[in-house]
Amino acid sequence: EAGSFFYQSSCMTCMEGSNCPGSNRLELLPGYFSTAEEPGEVFQCFGNSKRCPGGLPGTCAFQRDPTSVTCSKCIDGTLAEAN
Repeated sequence: EAGSFFYQSSCMTCMEGSNCPGSNRLELLPGYFSTAEEPGEVFQCFGNSKRCPGGLPGTCAFQRDPTSVTCSKCIDGTLAEAN
């Protein structure tokens, strides 16, 4: 059903920063992040929201670490762009 998604044996209501188009899918809006492991915990990106492009849970911008909350860290061995 649109407006909700299934997670950990429960039907969850789609929260701020996400879109639930149906078929048990949760998609994040640009500027928001959740891990793939905890898709029901959505965080708004602080600072440079471009780190969080939206899409499927666990999605970060290129060379950002998806295990860090809101893609706040770079992947080991890379540096953030100066923009």
